[in-house]
Amino acid sequence: MSSGNQPEDITILAVDDTPENLDIIKGVLTPDYRLKAAINGPMALKVARITKPDLILLDIMMPEMDGYEVCRRLKEDRETRDIPVIFVTAMDQEGDELQGLDLGAVDYITKPISPAILKARITTHLALKQARQELEQKNQLLREERALVETIVDKMRTDIHMDCRYLRFITEALEKTSGDVIFSAFRPDGGQHVLLGDFTGHGLPAAVGGPLISNIFYSRTQDGVNPLEILLEFNRVLYEQLPLHIFMAATLVEVTPQRDALHVWNCGLPDALLINNEGTSHAFFSSNPPLGIVPDLLSEEGERTDWSSDSRLFVYSDGLTETVDHTNTMFGSERLQALLTRTLPPHGELTMDDVLAEIDAFSDNQERSDDMTLLELCVE
Repeated sequence: MSSGNQPEDITILAVDDTPENLDIIKGVLTPDYRLKAAINGPMALKVARITKPDLILLDIMMPEMDGYEVCRRLKEDRETRDIPVIFVTAMDQEGDELQGLDLGAVDYITKPISPAILKARITTHLALKQARQELEQKNQLLREERALVETIVDKMRTDIHMDCRYLRFITEALEKTSGDVIFSAFRPDGGQHVLLGDFTGHGLPAAVGGPLISNIFYSRTQDGVNPLEILLEFNRVLYEQLPLHIFMAATLVEVTPQRDALHVWNCGLPDALLINNEGTSHAFFSSNPPLGIVPDLLSEEGERTDWSSDSRLFVYSDGLTETVDHTNTMFGSERLQALLTRTLPPHGELTMDDVLAEIDAFSDNQERSDDMTLLELCVE
């Protein structure tokens, strides 16, 4: 029943193998509704598919095909599965009613038919059907609006200033828009700034913060601003402009113009790993809370280290290490480090795609709860 239909515009299909019962139903409903009739199951299925009635009154005890089977087939057919079915029958045992409801019927009326009860039940279920249709229409509109906003946000997050030199990365998002962000740019003096951020949650609510910090990152880097000042501005803007439950864990990396040293600030992300060709690693631990939680960072030092061409820096979101298998065991940092070592010479048999594939295989098809991003930064 579409929104705004009057009772005389509503079609009801009555199914009963006894003509006298159909006459009773016709007498009760004809003044208010258009009535279609079927005297057996196969005829009912055919009429339902052709006329698409707003509601079906269905007898259970019929030869050839009983009402249970008719209801089952109606609910299996995409064309008829949303039509409300009310069983009208002399069978009044509790088990009979439960069986009908289990098959998808919305109600159960016993014979002899009470005209007042029949009309009241029909009115109720037609109103419920209309409410469901209106809700679905509103939900469809919301889905369309969400898709539009996601497209806009995604375009805003794809910054033309992104400079991918010395950088490889891969992302698996749970939804169209990811809560993970990656930015990379060079200062006028040749120094490089790289950021991996992971907003709380996933999908659109998590993604809206990306455009907020993108402009800060690229404009301040282009102006040659110190990375610590950029980090402090991130924290201030996120703290002031986002709700309390949305914040960003992040690792900001500064590479010197000579590309011989790194300066790393880890704010709530898993340990960034500097791994050399021999498999030896150095971990950059988180020394600050995620950005946007407190007005001032607790530690502003970050960590400096020399850098050579035989090592690479890996930064990743916690979606990788917190992936669980069927026993709820997390993938963990040790397994990840072993995989990452196999991407470097002289091993080099794994690509970044292979790393995420290994993590997906570990999960054994368990549903993931977070986005996954892996970033690799090299000297040359």
